[in-house]
Amino acid sequence: MIEEIHEVPAAFQAHADWLRTRGQAGRRFNGQHLDMRSIDLSGVDLSECALGYANLSGMDLSGFEFVGAHLVDCDFRSCNLAGASFHKATLDGSDFRGTSVEGTRFTRASFIGTNMKGVDLSKALIDRRRLLYAIV
Repeated sequence: MIEEIHEVPAAFQAHADWLRTRGQAGRRFNGQHLDMRSIDLSGVDLSECALGYANLSGMDLSGFEFVGAHLVDCDFRSCNLAGASFHKATLDGSDFRGTSVEGTRFTRASFIGTNMKGVDLSKALIDRRRLLYAIV
């Protein structure tokens, strides 16, 4: 598990190998209590990663892939998530207040306790029934 910010770049490479080889090489990115705001995420695919209590607030994550990611209690406040994909992601307890989600794909995602208060979901791809347990 990654807990120190200086370990992240090598962990991204290991995660890319893990995704490319379908788990035969590399290692799944698994981070806790990370402040990701100072990290260059360009070109990084965070599909199937596991992040808990990560701070990504204010970041431009437009077009990012978080497919199947486990993103529990993460801070996405004021992010640009336009065109990002959270398909089959677990977003329980995360905070999305103030985010831009135009064209963002939230299909088959879990939103238990997720704070979506004030987020304009009208242009996002989302199954509204799944928002039953979210804060909207």
